[in-house]
Amino acid sequence: MSKHAGLTLWHFTCTHRAAGIAASGVVRPHPQPQLAGVELSWFTSAAAPAPAALGLARRPDGLVTCDRMAVRYRAVTAADLLPWTYYRRELPRRLVALLEAAHGARRRHGSQTARACEL
Repeated sequence: MSKHAGLTLWHFTCTHRAAGIAASGVVRPHPQPQLAGVELSWFTSAAAPAPAALGLARRPDGLVTCDRMAVRYRAVTAADLLPWTYYRRELPRRLVALLEAAHGARRRHGSQTARACEL
């Protein structure tokens, strides 16, 4: 059962990833370096969030080198999306604190999926 009935969810990506998403019509999970390689796709209910709040801002350490908010997609099927609060229970507290300390981060706006999501 979806936790997102009636809620519009967005996926942001860079231009070089957008072509593949547009061709397939789905967002597919991929390894998350900040989560030890766990495969997820990230969505948010914020239509115009701050890049740092989503961890999508360019970083001097080279982890993010492109504009990951260049293209925005709206999720059509959100049945398999789970709120961030579901995943945060399973992660080390230190990692959760680091992710949630980002400027503008809001737990209630984040959702993830371990399955492909139709756009």
